[in-house]
Amino acid sequence: MPGSWISETEEALALAQHAPSNSNIQPWRVMFVSGAARDRLKDALFSVTDHEAPHIPTLPKAFEHYRFELGAQVYGSMGITSADTARPAAAVMRNFEFFGAPLAGIVCMHRDLGPADAVTVGMYLQTLMLALTERGWARAWRSRWRGIPTSSAPS
Repeated sequence: MPGSWISETEEALALAQHAPSNSNIQPWRVMFVSGAARDRLKDALFSVTDHEAPHIPTLPKAFEHYRFELGAQVYGSMGITSADTARPAAAVMRNFEFFGAPLAGIVCMHRDLGPADAVTVGMYLQTLMLALTERGWARAWRSRWRGIPTSSAPS
């Protein structure tokens, strides 16, 4: 990783703190993992997927075509056709490897907070991703993880 990644990440985080927040509670919590902690988290995520498939929420019928169109584009770029049933599952698992990125960020909020707070977390994430992109860092956003086992928490 480039030597300035820590300062660039700190700058992006400081900028994102200015995102709007419901009642200014700033409900987001941010954690970064790299090295051995990132590897332990990856291993824990794979362990969970050995016992249960990743939960992909359904979309209302009127919006399903967007998912199918995106899937055709993304999987098609990897040479995976709609008739192939094994390779899409392997491609989804790359999410849990952080696509090989050396640094993974996790953003969460307390489960008792509601939709307005989730919107403010979204605004924070958009601000953070734009700031990281400007610095050449942001590459992928994933929103599928919920209930990461506490045994996988980085130390």
